[in-house]
Amino acid sequence: MSGQKFTLPQVPQSQLFSSKIAAAHNLKALTAKFFKAPPSGFPDAPDIITTTEPNLLINALVYDSVTFMGNGADGALSYFDENKRQTITVPKMQIPIALCTVSKNIKVVTTDIAGRNGTIKQYINVGDYEVVIKGLFTTGMSEKYPKQAMQHLQLITNASSEVKVVSEFLQIFGISYLVFTKCEFEQMEDSGRDEQKFTLTCISETPFTIKVTQQGKTTSRGIVPFFDFDELNNNSKF
Repeated sequence: MSGQKFTLPQVPQSQLFSSKIAAAHNLKALTAKFFKAPPSGFPDAPDIITTTEPNLLINALVYDSVTFMGNGADGALSYFDENKRQTITVPKMQIPIALCTVSKNIKVVTTDIAGRNGTIKQYINVGDYEVVIKGLFTTGMSEKYPKQAMQHLQLITNASSEVKVVSEFLQIFGISYLVFTKCEFEQMEDSGRDEQKFTLTCISETPFTIKVTQQGKTTSRGIVPFFDFDELNNNSKF
């Protein structure tokens, strides 16, 4: 799968402009360290990132093309829908230009000690990255709502498992899979029915495999943490 190439289809929202996305999300005066939103009327283009050091890009606002997909044929995403009790298969979806932000969470446990000012800090680990993706769908026709694009995105964000993401910006952080935690779809009061903005909040995911020695079966994907359930049962006091 790693060497397989995917041809990403052009979609209606490819005619968007970066400055229009910024305006839709109340970022009209947006200027950041690594880019400047192009003037209205200029074609979209991902930002030119001059560094590949992740820590220098934390909380930076960066335009990039984002594609949501699965590991199926032609990048199709499949997941089990608990409500419909059936497997849903969704074609991959390319968002040609979106505004992305990545933040890093560090897990620290604090403990209060009687008679001591402040707390004792215990470093646990570097947590998941939080990713926020802001974008805009439009049809270019004042009375035509971008229904097809919205339905497609809804199916993607309804996934009950991690979703593969393709983005040069996110790849700098080693992010290849995301789990959606919040999706916001706001209708803009000062625009026509042809525009729909969205904000996707996600956390990074690393698929893994749990090896159950008792049954001799392996599930899931990726990194293999080893759990010996026989040994756990023998050492149990219960």
